[in-house]
Amino acid sequence: MALDPRLHGIYCALVTPLESDGRTVNADVVRQVIDYVVSGGCTGLVVLGGTGEYTALAAYERERAVTLALEHNQGRVPVVVGIVAPGLEDAREMARFAERSGADYVMPVTPYYVSPTQEGIAAWYHEFAAATTLPVILYNIPSRTKVNLLPETVVQLAGDIDQIVGIKECNTSLLQFSELIQLAGERLVVLSGEDHYALPEFLAGAKGAILASANTVPEHWARLFNAVEAGDIAEARRINLALTPFLNAIFSECNPGPLKASMRELGFAVGPVAKPLLDPQDSVVTRISGSLAALELATV
Repeated sequence: MALDPRLHGIYCALVTPLESDGRTVNADVVRQVIDYVVSGGCTGLVVLGGTGEYTALAAYERERAVTLALEHNQGRVPVVVGIVAPGLEDAREMARFAERSGADYVMPVTPYYVSPTQEGIAAWYHEFAAATTLPVILYNIPSRTKVNLLPETVVQLAGDIDQIVGIKECNTSLLQFSELIQLAGERLVVLSGEDHYALPEFLAGAKGAILASANTVPEHWARLFNAVEAGDIAEARRINLALTPFLNAIFSECNPGPLKASMRELGFAVGPVAKPLLDPQDSVVTRISGSLAALELATV
């Protein structure tokens, strides 16, 4: 089966702009952020997921976020709904909503908290996929789930379930990433999910990336990816080195607190992070401001 050509380039893992109450989605700013990242060169959008604070939002606010994004995007780029629900029925219900709403893909994270076996993860994905006809992007992020979806399991799932078309791989092991490319890269699209590791993972064979920092610096990431595609590795390396202080700053506390602070620095009223997270310390905001100034980003 041919690889899905739409899963290519830089997909932005969107923040979810909130009102001052930290609970209500801010519709106007959702639209502003989408316009900013699409005009900046992002080739796709991921709504909700971890960066979008899925677990902190009420179900009806998750649905509002998806509906707003799809209505405003108007088919400009593919839209993925990131699902961060460990419970099978909750995940399946969100997938059904995504399909009814017109999303292009769903991206369910590996089930977590109960520390399942590889066989249990595979069984979970089989039952999840049966609830929707949408293409499925696997999502492996062991630093958060404490469960590692192994390359052998990915190969098995891709062979068993036709709907599985890609994986967002957030494992910081370049050895495992390379093994994943070797074993599964001809069966599904492998996407980098770690901003710091994106460049080496592009060079290892990733077809693109799903990145949180693309909310703030979409043009930088688009230029870096295009440089890799053009074989200009020196230019890609130059951009990557320029981005590093910013990446270090926004990931110095739990995402998306510092990321939202970086968006506020650009003039986007994205609001606070939802509790139990708190807005970053002043020292982190100072680091973010300095790194953005060095990148010479224009404000909105």
